[in-house]
Amino acid sequence: MLLTVFLLAVIAGIACAHFVVITMRLIHCVALFALLIICRRKPVVRVILLAAIAFGIGHLRGADFVAAQTRYDALFDTTISATTVATNDAVYDSRAQMVFTGRDVTIQGQSKPLVGTVQIAGFGAAAVFAGDIVQVHGKIREPYGTGQASIGFATLQVLRHQPSLILSFRRSFIASIQSTLPEPLAAFGSGLLIGQRSTLPKPVKDTLLAVGLTHIIAVSGYNLTILINAMRRSWLKYSKRINSIAAIVLMVCFVVLTGASASISRAAIVSLISLVAVYYGRTISPFLLLLIAAAITGWITPFYVWGDPSWYLSFLAFAGILLFAPLIIARWKIKNLFAMVLVETISAELMTIPYILATFGQISLIALPANVLVVALIPFAMVCTAIAAFAGWFLTPLAGWLSWPAHVCLTYMLDIAGILAKIPHAFQKDLLFSAWQMLVCYAIVICLYFVMRYHATLRHDKITDITENLQRSPARERSQQMVNN
Repeated sequence: MLLTVFLLAVIAGIACAHFVVITMRLIHCVALFALLIICRRKPVVRVILLAAIAFGIGHLRGADFVAAQTRYDALFDTTISATTVATNDAVYDSRAQMVFTGRDVTIQGQSKPLVGTVQIAGFGAAAVFAGDIVQVHGKIREPYGTGQASIGFATLQVLRHQPSLILSFRRSFIASIQSTLPEPLAAFGSGLLIGQRSTLPKPVKDTLLAVGLTHIIAVSGYNLTILINAMRRSWLKYSKRINSIAAIVLMVCFVVLTGASASISRAAIVSLISLVAVYYGRTISPFLLLLIAAAITGWITPFYVWGDPSWYLSFLAFAGILLFAPLIIARWKIKNLFAMVLVETISAELMTIPYILATFGQISLIALPANVLVVALIPFAMVCTAIAAFAGWFLTPLAGWLSWPAHVCLTYMLDIAGILAKIPHAFQKDLLFSAWQMLVCYAIVICLYFVMRYHATLRHDKITDITENLQRSPARERSQQMVNN
């Protein structure tokens, strides 16, 4: 209870710092902490003081970033020369510009870099890879997407390449996929496995968008969560230690291959906390698990809390997987692995729809049947694509034979998407929700959750959350029986 209040107050403090300036100094937090010790035997007062302390801590963190962000205001619509570190490999846009995201942007003549990230597009460099130090000369403007600012039609010059073993491995992995599978299957498999969307043809992107399947090729924690859950369920017969080690190894490999994006890092935090809790025989509430991950990521980068769509979509999808999916699985007593993956995906989709309508104003009317026909195969497709990649890397003579499962699976997924995308009026735009409409939708969703939870309790259903999967293994049950005997 106290931890939940503390985390909620920290997030609220970070959020309020962006909109409201409150005179809150560290001395006030110390004074409130002293009062908390004095009034520790009064539960109500203790909760209020703890919330005030946490709010103050969150607000202090957010206020630091608000002050740092004001440096952008004086720079907008001016021409600057700066150095930056590329966070991703540059790709070409429709205007033949090289586009990438830069961090640690340092204006010429200044020593302290700007906070956050800047979307950069320009000409002049032959190639820009993640980790490169690039000199940028151009006009800085307000952001048009993610990030704190944007620079377009800039002059680019790579000052220094900083090769990374992990990034080199990732590029070689992608090249292996491309050498084993034909296009567009190679690009689709790369997007499905590691979120590499830049090489995916625009017609394929439009098709996936029309049928509501864009999320499967996004660099999101959705794929990691689904993959780890599927692996953990299939390894229940092994010991808890082996299961935990295998899950951590899988998680680390996935994070390395995807380049440790913000969304994947959030999913890794959720998975790691749950794995640690399981290993030590603890169960943790899914809601508390989400709060811990949200507070950690929001504390590191308050910009996420202030309106990053990917941050909110990640946690809404997590809420669907961790809160709603276990209730549905318990209600219908679902035991099939593919059926569980399907339920988790649909739950994630339903949780994100109101926010997508409020933010982007678009929706696919056939997203549900498309997900039903496709998403259950995602873990299988990811594993097959990985096998094809490693076959092209180490077993070149057998690559054609070992890649055919990935070829068949990926072809099926793209063909289903293509057939469904041809349905008239399948994709609707200009359906923008207001903030109140979105809040009403989520209020209904919350009420539905508590109703389902209440009926599940009356039926004595076994609701298994993410931290209980390993505790049901036969090995653990046999050990417990031996102890009881």
